[in-house]
Amino acid sequence: MVERAQRPVHFGPQDTIPPGAGDGEHTIRLPDGSTMTGRFQDGMREGPWKSFFPNGELRSTGEFHLGRSNGDVEVYREGGVPYYTGRMRNDERVGTWHYYDTKGRTIRTVNEDSLRAIRER
Repeated sequence: MVERAQRPVHFGPQDTIPPGAGDGEHTIRLPDGSTMTGRFQDGMREGPWKSFFPNGELRSTGEFHLGRSNGDVEVYREGGVPYYTGRMRNDERVGTWHYYDTKGRTIRTVNEDSLRAIRER
């Protein structure tokens, strides 16, 4: 278990394995008190990852393959209200993304295609 990453760890292509973290399940504590949990394989994120606010509430969920974000993404505000949801493929947003107000109501829907063309509803 890594108690504190020496540099930020992000959901994205700039990911690097924190110093001292080998393959397997890890909980990474960030300087702001938030945490991330998931598995490293061959120095890259693999499988489901979750992040938590400093108070322990779920902040986000995501899937990784070979260190790249692939699959459903759910991000929440403190208090458990959805912030946005969507799908990633090789670190790029694809398909329909939903954005929510502070009460959890959909305020914006965006469709992204493989040509990076964005259509809003």
